[in-house]
Amino acid sequence: MLMRSPLARERRRPAGFIVPCQPTLSVKAPSGPAWLHEIKHDGYRIIACKSGDQVRLWSRNGRDWSREFLAVTEAVTALKVEDIALDGEAMAHCKYGLPDFHGLRSSAAGLAHVCSPSTC
Repeated sequence: MLMRSPLARERRRPAGFIVPCQPTLSVKAPSGPAWLHEIKHDGYRIIACKSGDQVRLWSRNGRDWSREFLAVTEAVTALKVEDIALDGEAMAHCKYGLPDFHGLRSSAAGLAHVCSPSTC
């Protein structure tokens, strides 16, 4: 019998897992004192959790990205708090300052990535 690994949505999530917020497409950003919003870039939605000296970066499917996004892990580790959970988007910029999803993946894999204004 062929055994398959579980689909991402069927994997067991870690204890205490917090599901990241998911972006909603909109033509215009909402306004007013009751709204808080951000621009959706081309990256990975991440929950960064710090408890004491331990930091984990969780994807929406419960995958731990702590080792792949070391700069984010180190920044959260340096925060002067014992416990915190941050919801945000891990992303990379190309040398032109534009979001670069492929650069994010390439950096995580340790590969070089060439970026131009037309490819970013």
